[in-house]
Amino acid sequence: MQQGSAAPRLSMKWMAGASAWLFASQALAMFAPLVSFPILARALGVLRFSEYAVVTASAATTLIFIDFGLNLTAARAAAQNIGDRNEQGSILASVIFAKIALAILCVPGFFSLLLFSHVRSAASAWPWLIYLGTVLASLSPTWALTARGEGRTVAIVIGLPKVLLAAACMTLVRRPEDIILAAAATLIANSAGLVIAIRRLSVSGVRAVGGSLTQMKRLMSQSVFVFSSMLGANLYTTANVILVTSLLGTQSGGLFAAADRIRTATTSLTSPISTLLYPALCRLEHFGGDQQELRTKRLLFACILLVGLGSSLMLFGFPELLVRLLAGTEFVQSAPVLRALAPAPLLIAGSTILGTHTLLPQKRERAFAMVLNLGALIGVVSMALLSARFGLLGSAASIVLTEGAVTATMFALVTLHTRRKPKC
Repeated sequence: MQQGSAAPRLSMKWMAGASAWLFASQALAMFAPLVSFPILARALGVLRFSEYAVVTASAATTLIFIDFGLNLTAARAAAQNIGDRNEQGSILASVIFAKIALAILCVPGFFSLLLFSHVRSAASAWPWLIYLGTVLASLSPTWALTARGEGRTVAIVIGLPKVLLAAACMTLVRRPEDIILAAAATLIANSAGLVIAIRRLSVSGVRAVGGSLTQMKRLMSQSVFVFSSMLGANLYTTANVILVTSLLGTQSGGLFAAADRIRTATTSLTSPISTLLYPALCRLEHFGGDQQELRTKRLLFACILLVGLGSSLMLFGFPELLVRLLAGTEFVQSAPVLRALAPAPLLIAGSTILGTHTLLPQKRERAFAMVLNLGALIGVVSMALLSARFGLLGSAASIVLTEGAVTATMFALVTLHTRRKPKC
């Protein structure tokens, strides 16, 4: 066994240092859409931008099947084998091979989603460049870097595609036909991110060798319930643009996509903390931790909730300003939708703490999957009923209702488990 460095101890000082680069990357990821989003929206127009939004949403939906829950499962396994570089390399190789196989199998599904959503450019090159770029982003082993506490490299791998896409939009996109250039820029940027991640792991002594079919099957079997939960969550998060477009038409889909992307940007404010916190919590659950680490965990949970609350207040108080600034006056009708979505960031912060940061480290994938699949059922049914009755405001209400139900159910499960847990 080739030994590696010991796992980093969970503390506010470590989290501040490790997450600084991720926060910088997140700032870039938020600043980059301030450049690319307005340019794309204005250059493409509502109808073409709606088509672009549906293609990216379809690629993200397919990504759920390609990831198959492997990112969370592999991150947990890597955190529990932090001192064994050979085992980490074997996990890395198995995950990459599994995702390549799944990406090939998902091609017909991606094409079917485009046809279902009435994307006229389904046979063109640019949707497939976006799909290939999404596959390369999925192959990038940020989970392995995160488990090793390498926030700087993770920041580069995550932030680089956003920056290059923004640069491409600034210099290349002038008319609807230039959408293929934006798609090509995404592909090139994600390729660079993948190379950087693999190279950094190799320098650290973690090489993608030693994987086996047996280990691949074991990781995938451990990921089944996580995959089921991600698939369920996707139906009321990433795929909501597809559902709204199918129910209300392309014009409404474009307006909803603008509001939902702004909401998603604010929701992602806590992702640097959450990204680093998950493998640390898996390690704490597996090996145990001292009182200082447990106190740090509670403080970080409070930070996530406060950021979620701030995001919700911002969406409720300044929807018109955010829409005009980020999307332009052509999307001004998205402002009421954005205000209706305001409770979502706070609810998502709560469900992240209760689900990803509590149920999964405890290896309670079944309960996690049950809640998110229940959310999918509530989301699809409420989206159909409320959108038909109240239009775009009904679509926004459906998302808030679903997130509220998911958070409340997770809270009940965690509370029940805590009360039943024997006291030492």
